[in-house]
Amino acid sequence: MAFALTSPRHAAAAFAVLCAAANAQAETPGLRMMPDGSRDLYVGAGIASAPKTAGAADRETRGALLLQMQWSSGIFLSGLTLGMHLSDSPTVEAGPLLTIESGRSASGSQTLTGIGGIDGTAAGSTLIGGLQPARTVMVQRYTEIQARPEAGGFFHYNFDRSLRVMTTALYGGGNDRNGLVLTATLQKALPAMPAHHHVAVSAGASWANGPYLRSWFGTAPVTQPDGRMTVGYAPSAGLRDVQAALNWNWELGSMWLLSSQVAVTRLMDDAARSPLTDRRNTVAVRTGLAYRF
Repeated sequence: MAFALTSPRHAAAAFAVLCAAANAQAETPGLRMMPDGSRDLYVGAGIASAPKTAGAADRETRGALLLQMQWSSGIFLSGLTLGMHLSDSPTVEAGPLLTIESGRSASGSQTLTGIGGIDGTAAGSTLIGGLQPARTVMVQRYTEIQARPEAGGFFHYNFDRSLRVMTTALYGGGNDRNGLVLTATLQKALPAMPAHHHVAVSAGASWANGPYLRSWFGTAPVTQPDGRMTVGYAPSAGLRDVQAALNWNWELGSMWLLSSQVAVTRLMDDAARSPLTDRRNTVAVRTGLAYRF
């Protein structure tokens, strides 16, 4: 894929793409007991394939950066998400989150796609299932959405070492900076894996408020060449999607890790009914090699 760097903003977007993974959900690594003053750092690169934007029929394949860092203080960085574990309980993980939500260009491409951690949960989209009935969309289909910082928090409960429920709340997305997304995910580590292989499956759902859904799935009224006005689409708050994912980490040695993920997403309710949604069932894949420092 080639990029035309015609402005500093385009250059920054291209850098983000080269640094980037799939999307939408904050990844919060599980807190492990770490000796004081210690750290656990993974940096790597790979490839990711996903739709241009949620519900789009067109796919994009891009370079992906794997980035995950944890410190004994409880601070962690996973992809573009910065957070801090505040609980000392072995069963409860909770704390604040700060992340950057990917924007969207007028052509429908996400501007930040490809930065992810190695403990991926359900995220992303690309396409399985059939096309919905063809729609007539006039002139420019997508509105541009700027990448936005989002703030919120997470609460995880560990039933045991292999099963946990994860919840996140993030506020600040969308064009009006008042989008709210709530996500709940159940993650299960599979037992009896071969040595140096770690596989986890997860399933979850995301709810979004009206401003968020209107930014990503809404359309404005459009005047057609014959003078008729096409009615706009303004989704209301509700279930945005449900997700399922499989995450596989293969320790190739003491320093090298191969991390792969397949994630399936199904758009729901008003997001699925949007004129911008070509396919409500999507799948995203990514794989990369990471080095542990």
